[in-house]
Amino acid sequence: MNIAREQKRQNKLVENLIALAASMIEIKNTELINDTFNQPSRDTFIYAILFDESFSLLSIHNTIIDRLSQQWTKWEQGNILASDVRTWEKFSREKKAIVHKIWSLVAQKSGRQDDIDIVFDSSQNIHSIDIPSDLSNIVPLAEQLNPYATASAWRTYLNQQTRPKSNNRSVGRRSLKEPIERHLSEEIDDDTRSQEHVLSADKSEKTTNETVKIECISILEQAVKTLQDFEQILKLICDSGRQVPIDDILCLFPDIDHAENDIKLLIPLLNQDILPLFFSVASFWKDHIRIRYICTGIMNLTGKISANIDLNFLNSIRSIDEKTLGEICFSTYEKYREQFEKKCSANTLTLFSYYGSSWDLFDFLDSLTADDVYNLQEAVNDWDETLLNTKTIFDFATVKNFLDRSYATMKNKQKELNVTSLSFEHIVVCFENTWKNNQFNDLSRCLESSALSLASIKRIHLELTDKEQSKRRRIADILQKSNINFVLIGHHEITFDIDVKLPNQQQQTTINDEQKKQNITFADLSELRDRARLLEYSSNIQKVDNNNKEHDIDKLRNFIQFISVVETTLETLTNL
Repeated sequence: MNIAREQKRQNKLVENLIALAASMIEIKNTELINDTFNQPSRDTFIYAILFDESFSLLSIHNTIIDRLSQQWTKWEQGNILASDVRTWEKFSREKKAIVHKIWSLVAQKSGRQDDIDIVFDSSQNIHSIDIPSDLSNIVPLAEQLNPYATASAWRTYLNQQTRPKSNNRSVGRRSLKEPIERHLSEEIDDDTRSQEHVLSADKSEKTTNETVKIECISILEQAVKTLQDFEQILKLICDSGRQVPIDDILCLFPDIDHAENDIKLLIPLLNQDILPLFFSVASFWKDHIRIRYICTGIMNLTGKISANIDLNFLNSIRSIDEKTLGEICFSTYEKYREQFEKKCSANTLTLFSYYGSSWDLFDFLDSLTADDVYNLQEAVNDWDETLLNTKTIFDFATVKNFLDRSYATMKNKQKELNVTSLSFEHIVVCFENTWKNNQFNDLSRCLESSALSLASIKRIHLELTDKEQSKRRRIADILQKSNINFVLIGHHEITFDIDVKLPNQQQQTTINDEQKKQNITFADLSELRDRARLLEYSSNIQKVDNNNKEHDIDKLRNFIQFISVVETTLETLTNL
């Protein structure tokens, strides 16, 4: 075509070659509509056929004009798709200019007086779109099924009913589930194929489409029949829901997390009187493990704080299982929500659940003093970080601090009210008021980390306790069993020290069967004296039985005084 332009269309050979090449090109309907409407461009072959002088006198030019004119007529007769209107409305200024140029030429050549804009006036044409009769037959079926399409309960039942009952399926036997999902998920009026169907009169294609439509209708009709069966099952459960085990209700909902949403979707199929029970049972079972922990936690807490709480009722909540009747589950759970759950914040419920699921954590915390926790914080620095880190011990200390403050607040409340037992509401208020302190903002996370690390924390505490008890025994042995000698050490300076000998408790023997001795210097005694001073005021001493309390304190005081005498003696000897 470029050669023809350069030679000003005077070269007959070139003109004939263009005509021959053009006659050999087949333009399909999809290409024709795409280049002149869906994706209009000045760079397409069809655009060249319409506007290049090399094609203006060729038969292909007139053929394209005629085919586009036929398409215009079909649009005017109502064979226009909603997607065509959307495409028209979304044209850029450039593309709309190309479309106007193409279809204005078609109007000019075919003697039309109207403009292409009139065809795509959506306000005039939207009511002229005809729905095929086959599609109209599908619509009522789809309208029955669509409201429940996302309900897990219904989809599961449908799958169960359409799944082949035998694994040994014969060739050609198909599960109904697959075509249902396929046909419902596909676009029935796929725009591109519909466009081809409008432009093509291929009878074999129509026959295939008819077969598919008949199959689709059959599948949907069977799905509607299955829905009716499902509705009957729901009706039976609704009629007897209060007197059947909740397992009969729960079996409807394969995914308990979506049960409440399913119930909302299935409301048109359910007896309205039974809806509160269904919602209650679904809500309870969704969180039943946590609810049991909360009830157990409240019961455990009453062992620490005297409270006016109906423990028998809490036990009745914990005893609900799949065999419990729907009415009993409903009434018991709703009472629990009114008397306990609604009176607590989410944080307090979480705390109570830990009292139930990790009671050994609270029991262990209750056995520790502030000094014990401080010692843990000091000791953890020497431990392997993979076992425990300082952050975990800090979290542990935060929980301990929170509990001590909360318990103190509760005891003050008892004194204020002059009662021995607090109500549940008072206990909740004490916890929640303490929680308002900024240092407890991350208490939920601290509870979690402490519960997970409890075994490691106990291990460290046990080793620290063993060391402390070992030092206590060492102090007692020095006071009761030791031999103390003052010795001169050093060659250039006169320095004195002591040599404390204790029998080895393991009773190791030498060749001469003599008892091996352990040597202790003044530096060791000084360290033990510092520890004794701490132990004198330690809460561990306070926990000792009253009969032994004064005796242990006196023993520690005597040791401290004894070491002071030794220290003074060493100073005197050194100064001689």
